[in-house]
Amino acid sequence: MKASRLSDGRGVMLVLPTRDVWTFEARDDKVEVEDSVFLAGNDGPRRTAQIVIRQDSRHAPSVRWSFARSATAPAPAVTARRGTRREPESLQKE
Repeated sequence: MKASRLSDGRGVMLVLPTRDVWTFEARDDKVEVEDSVFLAGNDGPRRTAQIVIRQDSRHAPSVRWSFARSATAPAPAVTARRGTRREPESLQKE
């Protein structure tokens, strides 16, 4: 799986090996993709990535987010030319 932070900083695009695309967005907060460790697998701990929402909870008592399935993954050349807010900043592998 590849996780790419959206250029507006408020979402992450996930591209699965099947080329299905899912988009996670936090409407009012910044979102990061950080290294993590998955511990619940039968094969032991392994590297992974996690989506982190940055927020000052003193000023915002709730988090508005969405996680939706999108179309199949765009071709790399199309993504590179796209000037919309959905353009991924960088790719990370799980």
